[in-house]
Amino acid sequence: MSASSTKSRFVPARLLPALLILVGLGSCAWGTAELLGGVNRLAAAVLVLPRLPFLLGFDQSKVYLVLVQNRDELRATGGFVSGIGTLCLERGRLAALEIGDSYRVDDLSKDYPPPPQPLRRVMGGDYWLPRDANWEPDFPTAARQAQQLYHISTGQATDGVIAFDQRALRGLLASLDSPLQVEGFAEPITAENVETLLQRAWQPAAGQKLDNQWWLNRKNFMSVLGQSLLQRLKQTRDPRLIWKLLHQGLWLVESGHVLVYFNDPAAQSALRVADIENSLIPAAGDYLLWVDSNVGFNKTDAVVHREMVYHVDLTNPAQPTADLAMTYHHLGQPGVVCKHEASYGSGAYTDMQARCYWDYWRVYLPAGARLLKAQVKPVRAENLVTGIGWDGQVETSPAPAGMTAFAGLLLLPAGGREAVSLRVALPESVVQPLGRGGWRYALHVQKQAGLDALPLWVKVHIPPGYAVRGDAWNRTGSQEWSWRADVVRSLTLVVEVRRD
Repeated sequence: MSASSTKSRFVPARLLPALLILVGLGSCAWGTAELLGGVNRLAAAVLVLPRLPFLLGFDQSKVYLVLVQNRDELRATGGFVSGIGTLCLERGRLAALEIGDSYRVDDLSKDYPPPPQPLRRVMGGDYWLPRDANWEPDFPTAARQAQQLYHISTGQATDGVIAFDQRALRGLLASLDSPLQVEGFAEPITAENVETLLQRAWQPAAGQKLDNQWWLNRKNFMSVLGQSLLQRLKQTRDPRLIWKLLHQGLWLVESGHVLVYFNDPAAQSALRVADIENSLIPAAGDYLLWVDSNVGFNKTDAVVHREMVYHVDLTNPAQPTADLAMTYHHLGQPGVVCKHEASYGSGAYTDMQARCYWDYWRVYLPAGARLLKAQVKPVRAENLVTGIGWDGQVETSPAPAGMTAFAGLLLLPAGGREAVSLRVALPESVVQPLGRGGWRYALHVQKQAGLDALPLWVKVHIPPGYAVRGDAWNRTGSQEWSWRADVVRSLTLVVEVRRD
């Protein structure tokens, strides 16, 4: 092979980060928000382009920790860490990818730290292991914790973290020009069938016992599929396909199905500037992030539907309040006994989905928010594997950057519907004065990574004699204005209130 052919073979891999930023610029429309996003990405490009040789391993090889997150078992940054491994870049080339069962890196002879208190209290964990590293919704924090725990397990240092879920696989496969042929799979893998085929590969074959041999090999498909995808990407030459892949990649990052963290401060700053860091950064005004963590030893999030209503009362702008309700609907068949245990049951993936849902929920609000009232159901001791019940008292949870966080436990029976309702006093700072007696309220909504979409209904109640300015808001009452949509990525809603 000539030098020129060798160079062209790896152009896609070498240009990936730079092209990703350019795609972001090229995909912007000329709306205000989109234009601002384009400016931010241009600033990010200025920061990251000088670091590309370093990040791509031109000085020395770079190893990135890879976390395969299962959003059917939702955790703070997108899902339980089902698979774990490393991606190696050498001189711009995708040199190696190794992914395997996250349980296989555990080494209980090592000195692991204790797990977060809710994991210990609810699930009975004694060690903080790599598969539970992503407990904090701030991805930079979770990424650093994952690297630390992986280093304890293996002794290997890494240069950053890449995390993705099943939706990312679907997006990647949808961007390829043809189905993926993978050894061990009876049919070609496409975006439409990938999740079904992976579930079949995980569960025991007909007649196979749920024994140690099955357990040790149940995730072997991860490595095989990863190698097949790597080879396909290396062979990609068509500029149209490269552009399509990168455009899809940017959307997956923005929507929280792919998360990236660099140990290199300059590169990480570029992600922050481009607003794709997936961190908890309080914005000016109001802030809302709801985080669910499946603590039920199952895959039930696949059949749980969520809907949130946020009703903000601004009739007295100096004392704003909000009523927040998150409603959960279990789409499975009722009649399932809510037994909290670590069990594979029949071994069928659908059996893991059909169980009751145990959820440790957290809601992040701006600094200074105070809980006024809560309507939540307690969870009895006999419904928890530790035998330690939850009395229904909403707890204060640690939160970054001075934000306020409230937390609690939910038990949702199969086929059931439950809601968590909170009333909070918001800080006066969420309302900013405008000229001529008007004022401005801004709400930054951050969607939890891993969710396809969060149906959200925001209602704003304003004083008599005032009206809301803005095309996004609909008048739904004499003094009530509302906005309703499925949130697929983080956004900011702005209400300008002026005299009618």
